[in-house]
Amino acid sequence: MGRKHGPKGAVVPAKEKKFDELLLHLPETFTIEEAVATFKQMFPEDWDRIEKRYSQHERLTKPGKGHPMPPPKKWFANTFGQYAKKQGRDVL
Repeated sequence: MGRKHGPKGAVVPAKEKKFDELLLHLPETFTIEEAVATFKQMFPEDWDRIEKRYSQHERLTKPGKGHPMPPPKKWFANTFGQYAKKQGRDVL
Protein backbone atom coordinates (compact mmCIF):
# COMPACT_ATOMS: atom_id res chain seq x y z
CA MET A 1 0.00 0.00 0.00
CA GLY A 2 1.38 3.42 -0.96
CA ARG A 3 2.02 6.41 1.20
CA LYS A 4 -0.81 8.89 1.61
CA HIS A 5 0.04 12.38 0.49
CA GLY A 6 -0.99 15.61 2.13
CA PRO A 7 -3.28 18.14 0.50
CA LYS A 8 -2.01 20.25 -2.37
CA GLY A 9 -2.49 23.92 -3.09
CA ALA A 10 -2.01 27.15 -1.18
CA VAL A 11 -2.60 27.13 2.54
CA VAL A 12 -3.82 30.73 2.30
CA PRO A 13 -5.05 31.79 -1.15
CA ALA A 14 -3.96 35.31 -2.23
CA LYS A 15 -1.60 35.39 0.78
CA GLU A 16 0.35 38.49 -0.28
CA LYS A 17 -2.80 40.56 -0.79
CA LYS A 18 -4.13 39.53 2.63
CA PHE A 19 -0.77 40.16 4.28
CA ASP A 20 -0.67 43.66 2.73
CA GLU A 21 -4.12 44.37 4.15
CA LEU A 22 -3.06 42.99 7.53
CA LEU A 23 0.00 45.25 7.59
CA LEU A 24 -2.30 48.27 7.15
CA HIS A 25 -4.10 47.33 10.37
CA LEU A 26 -0.97 46.81 12.47
CA PRO A 27 1.24 49.45 14.14
CA GLU A 28 4.67 50.20 12.68
CA THR A 29 6.28 47.74 15.12
CA PHE A 30 4.21 44.82 16.35
CA THR A 31 4.51 41.41 17.93
CA ILE A 32 3.67 38.21 16.14
CA GLU A 33 0.92 37.62 18.74
CA GLU A 34 -0.71 40.90 17.69
CA ALA A 35 -0.43 39.87 14.04
CA VAL A 36 -1.98 36.44 14.73
CA ALA A 37 -4.89 37.97 16.67
CA THR A 38 -5.54 40.54 13.94
CA PHE A 39 -5.27 37.93 11.18
CA LYS A 40 -7.75 35.65 13.00
CA GLN A 41 -10.17 38.57 13.33
CA MET A 42 -9.82 39.76 9.72
CA PHE A 43 -9.58 36.37 8.00
CA PRO A 44 -11.17 33.70 10.23
CA GLU A 45 -11.79 31.35 7.28
CA ASP A 46 -8.10 31.45 6.36
CA TRP A 47 -7.02 30.75 9.94
CA ASP A 48 -9.36 27.74 9.86
CA ARG A 49 -7.64 26.62 6.63
CA ILE A 50 -4.22 26.84 8.29
CA GLU A 51 -5.42 24.79 11.28
CA LYS A 52 -7.17 22.27 9.02
CA ARG A 53 -4.06 21.81 6.85
CA TYR A 54 -1.92 21.22 9.94
CA SER A 55 -4.45 18.67 11.25
CA GLN A 56 -4.38 16.86 7.92
CA HIS A 57 -0.59 16.63 8.05
CA GLU A 58 -0.76 15.34 11.62
CA ARG A 59 -3.36 12.73 10.72
CA LEU A 60 -1.46 11.46 7.66
CA THR A 61 1.91 11.23 9.40
CA LYS A 62 2.90 7.96 11.01
CA PRO A 63 3.45 8.06 14.78
CA GLY A 64 6.99 9.10 15.66
CA LYS A 65 7.58 10.72 12.28
CA GLY A 66 7.61 14.41 11.44
CA HIS A 67 6.06 16.40 8.65
CA PRO A 68 7.15 19.67 7.02
CA MET A 69 4.41 21.95 8.37
CA PRO A 70 5.00 23.57 11.76
CA PRO A 71 2.07 24.24 14.14
CA PRO A 72 -0.31 27.00 12.94
CA LYS A 73 1.09 29.88 15.02
CA LYS A 74 4.67 28.96 14.10
CA TRP A 75 3.71 28.61 10.40
CA PHE A 76 2.10 32.05 10.49
CA ALA A 77 5.06 33.57 12.36
CA ASN A 78 7.50 32.20 9.78
CA THR A 79 5.46 33.09 6.71
CA PHE A 80 4.13 36.48 7.79
CA GLY A 81 7.34 37.46 9.58
CA GLN A 82 9.39 36.98 6.42
CA TYR A 83 6.82 38.89 4.37
CA ALA A 84 6.69 41.80 6.84
CA LYS A 85 10.48 42.09 6.92
CA LYS A 86 10.59 42.22 3.10
CA GLN A 87 8.13 45.11 3.34
CA GLY A 88 10.43 46.91 5.78
CA ARG A 89 8.29 46.35 8.88
CA ASP A 90 9.65 45.45 12.30
CA VAL A 91 8.36 42.32 14.00
CA LEU A 92 9.12 42.13 17.70
